[in-house]
Parts: sequence; C-alpha cells; structure tokens
Amino acid sequence: MKFILRTNPSDSEWAAQLPRICDLYRREGRSLEETRILMKNESGFCPPASKYRRRINRMVKSFERLPVQVLEAMDIVVSTNGAGPLGTHFVLVWDGSVMQASQLPKRPALDDRDRRFDDMWLQRAYRMLGHVGIYTWVRQSPRLAPSCKPRPMPPPQRCNLEQAAHHFKADVELEACAVKSSAGSIMLPPLSRSHQQRRTVVSCAAPYLLQPTGTQTSPPSSSPPAAGAAAAASQLEKLLTQTPPNEYILTFLHWASMSFASDPADAQRLEHYLSTCCNILNTAPPTNPPNPLAAPFNYLHARLRHDPIATELHFSLMTRVSDSLHYHHHHDPHHPHRAATEPSMLVIDFYRGWHLSSEGPRVGDALAVLTACLAGLESRVGAHALITVNCLAVLGKGYASQGHYGVARAMYEKALGRLPPTDGGSGAGGVGVPAGVGSDGLRRGIMEGVAMVEKLQGMKVGGQVQLR
Repeated sequence: MKFILRTNPSDSEWAAQLPRICDLYRREGRSLEETRILMKNESGFCPPASKYRRRINRMVKSFERLPVQVLEAMDIVVSTNGAGPLGTHFVLVWDGSVMQASQLPKRPALDDRDRRFDDMWLQRAYRMLGHVGIYTWVRQSPRLAPSCKPRPMPPPQRCNLEQAAHHFKADVELEACAVKSSAGSIMLPPLSRSHQQRRTVVSCAAPYLLQPTGTQTSPPSSSPPAAGAAAAASQLEKLLTQTPPNEYILTFLHWASMSFASDPADAQRLEHYLSTCCNILNTAPPTNPPNPLAAPFNYLHARLRHDPIATELHFSLMTRVSDSLHYHHHHDPHHPHRAATEPSMLVIDFYRGWHLSSEGPRVGDALAVLTACLAGLESRVGAHALITVNCLAVLGKGYASQGHYGVARAMYEKALGRLPPTDGGSGAGGVGVPAGVGSDGLRRGIMEGVAMVEKLQGMKVGGQVQLR
C-alpha cells in the first residue's frame, strides 16, 4: 500500500496520529527516531525529528499559550460536560514527557436531574485517564460580558503531602472523625485529591487510634467497637492492599508513632493498630511489584515491642525494598507506580538512617542516607512536616556523635525553627487524640541535644580545640 508522505502535517493530521505516537513513544518505550520511522512506514506520516521534538515540547511546556481552538483540534483539550455555566476540559500529560491525546466518549448534555450521575461519570473518567490538571472555562452571560472570550484558568499548584500545620494536621482530622456532628465535617479540608487520600488514611486508622467513649462501669478498650470492627478491618485491608499504595500511609504512620508512643494507653492502641496492619500485609497475596508498606510497618512494630532480632530482620528487608524503589525511580521512568511510591521511598530512607544512627560504627552511613533523604522530604513532603523536622534532629545527633558540634547545633536550631509554637496544641486530647505530643516530645529531645552539644563544645573549647 502506497502512502502520500506528509512532511509538514497540519494540526488535524497531528491529532489523528497522536494516539499512535503516544503508544509507540510512551507505552512501548521506543526512541523518538524509532517512533518517527515506524510512523512513516505505517501511514506515511513523516515530519522531521525536529518537528516531533518541537511539537512535544510545545505541548508539554507552553500548551497554555496555544489558542483553545488549536488545542481542541489536536484533541489535547477535550470538552466532557457541555451543560450548565461551566465547561470542564481535561488536559492529559504522561510523566511530563508527552501529552496524551485521548478523546472522552461522546455523551449528550444532561439536565439538572442527572447532575449527580454526570458528576460520578466525570470522576470515573478523571481517575481513568490519569490527568494532572483540570482547566475550566467560564462561559459568562452575553448580557454581562458580550465580548468576553473563554480563557483557561492557571494550572493548580502541586500539593505537598504535609505542607504546613495550617494546611493539614492529622490530629485535627482524627478529632473530626471522633465528632459525630456537622461541626466535625466543617473541620475537614476540602475534597481535593490529596486531601481525599489523606482523609482516607486517617479515617481507616481512627477506629484503632481513637479512644472509645466509655462509662464508669465500662472503661474504654484498645480495640474498635465490636459493631464496627469488621467494617474497620475491611476498610483498612482495602487501603493497605490497593495498587498503587496510598502515598500518605507512611507519613501518617510516622506521625502516629511520634504522637501515640509516649503514653502507655496511647501506645497500647498504637500497638494494636500496627499489629492489625502487619497481619493484613503479611497475609496478603504477593504482588508484582511487591507492596512497599510491609517492611516499614513490621520494622516499626518490632521496635515498639523492643524485639532486637525482629528489628534487625525487618531492617534488612526494608533496605532491599528501598534499593528496589530507588532503582525504579532512577532507571525505570515508565514504572506504573513510580510517582506514588516516591513518598514511601523517602519515609523508608528516613527509617533506614534512623536505624543506622543508633549503631556507632555506621553513623557515617546514616548521615549519608539522611542527608540525601532530607532534600526529598523538604520538597516532596514539606519543610514543616513532623518527619522532616525529625530528620533534622537525627542529623544533629549524628553530627554531634562525630564531633561536628557546629553543624549539629545548626541542624538543631533549624529543626526548632520549624516546629509549631507551643500554644497548647490543638485541644484534641478530650476525644483521645494527643494534643501536640509528637511535636512537644520532639522539641524536648532537640533541647536536650542542644544542651549536650553546648556542653561538649564547651569541653572542646576548654581543651583549646574549638570547632566553629
């Protein structure tokens, strides 16, 4: 079959060929030159490689500058809901490397009675296509703005896991889960994708971590009520075994271990929660790739039970999981769970450095692991997150043990500056949530570390060996 070679295709011709280009370039992992040759042999579509690069770069980096008509002609902006004053459009990107041109199924406009079903359909398509941004054009009334042209809104900012205390606080979420009233729902954050994932993690852990309401004759227990135990276990199992894993589980696990381990009653509930999670993860069928949550959960459970043999065993397993995650993150850009496992990789690296810092001969390895982990935690998890501050504190302790007192003091001061002010916590202690226990306990540990550094530094100065 002969083809007419098209070396300078139009936007509509690009739109017709983009799905096949995406299949070759993204899904099959072919190079740009191989994709160009195959497209030429299949359909005669043969623009030079420079135009391929220019088209891909323009779509990825400056697509917001293109006219809406051009984007619609290229099937990059797809209208999914034409009814009502808002028109929702999807902009689809694959790993920031190539734009996906996928047309949503054509559906007739729905009236207000079917609006709920329409929203459900949009959410299903929203999850199915793996979008990164939604752009909404507001069609204003001609009476108000006769010459107004539709313009896209700016892209939404990327949300960190735990950006700052006023954006997301796990104790506030737990308190809202305990309050069975409309006031509790007001306390919850808006239903963005990240907040919805966070809320899922907290709501699944709340039956185990919250103190049940008891009377004088029936004191609270450390397990969920019998009526909701089966439902709580089912939700927790679904959360822990989903693929890819929820990227907020391990950061919440660190917060819970810092906040619930100091009080005996709270530690009992934390131990029950960890035991339930470990049983679910250890008895789940094997997956490919393996679930990265099993090793850190078992490691933390072993440390809480003060079992040194199990702690060392699960530390070695956690090291293997970390090596696998690092390999996929740096050498396999097409791995399906690459972005979702990045926060898990950072938390696992922190636990590795934390474990190595407790062993004298391996403190140097711990400093290397934690220093590399700190940069990722600050950019991906948040500079004021509890795990980031804890990483700074462990780094300060490690540098102090190596004799670098000036660096250790700087780490401690940076950690103190990122902790929230001591204003009495969130006041959640009345419903079984420790109010500020995690940050207050970490603050006391940092202050003790600063005092130790000052004492050792004074001894060095007295011995005519002053370190700056």
